[in-house]
Amino acid sequence: MSPLLFNLVADMLAIMIARAKQAGQVSGLIPHLIDDGISILQYADDTIIFLEHSLEEAKNMKLVLTTFEQLSVLKINYHKSELFCFGEATAAQQEYVNIFGCQMGEIPFTYLGIPLHHSRLRNSDWKVIEDRFERRLSSWKSKLLSYGGRLTLINSVLSNLSIYMLSFFEIPKEVVKKLDFYRSRFFWQGDGHKKKYRLTKWNVVCRPKDQGGLGIIDLETQNKCLLSK
Repeated sequence: MSPLLFNLVADMLAIMIARAKQAGQVSGLIPHLIDDGISILQYADDTIIFLEHSLEEAKNMKLVLTTFEQLSVLKINYHKSELFCFGEATAAQQEYVNIFGCQMGEIPFTYLGIPLHHSRLRNSDWKVIEDRFERRLSSWKSKLLSYGGRLTLINSVLSNLSIYMLSFFEIPKEVVKKLDFYRSRFFWQGDGHKKKYRLTKWNVVCRPKDQGGLGIIDLETQNKCLLSK
């Protein structure tokens, strides 16, 4: 019952913000794309609140949050919350900090495991995927595996480690090269330090089996398909 009760109470916050919007106390972002604009995103206890640049609306939103705490058993942890200002709002960010009582955050920040940025992600922001590849490879003893075993691990595990990020963002070509390097090294060389001769190019290996390849997923093609979906 606990998760259900939490959701019922958390929904009350969204309802209170919607009523504040109807009363003209706050306004949502991009109203030309979403009816009445977007003011809140909630997933369990992960919440993002959006505001236009207006100190008056910020004070009204803080009043809504304070009222929510008084009416419910939930308390907002402002010490764990972060504030982000963009555009003209950056000139008044200290005033916003004083209103909400939380610290300024740095972008990109993570929401539901996805790094968010107001512009294109940098290559360094994809390092979390590269580190995930390295950690997984370090736990495998590929010298004990045949080429077939390595192929199975690449297709069933390695190629799927990045699928969540690939569903949201276009992957930079340099990052693709780095991830393909990890997969290629694991397939041809294993975990040994001695370099081994590669029998064919990686783009040939990534072709479907009926086209002479081994059916390893091409990350760039997968990324385009996921974004199209």
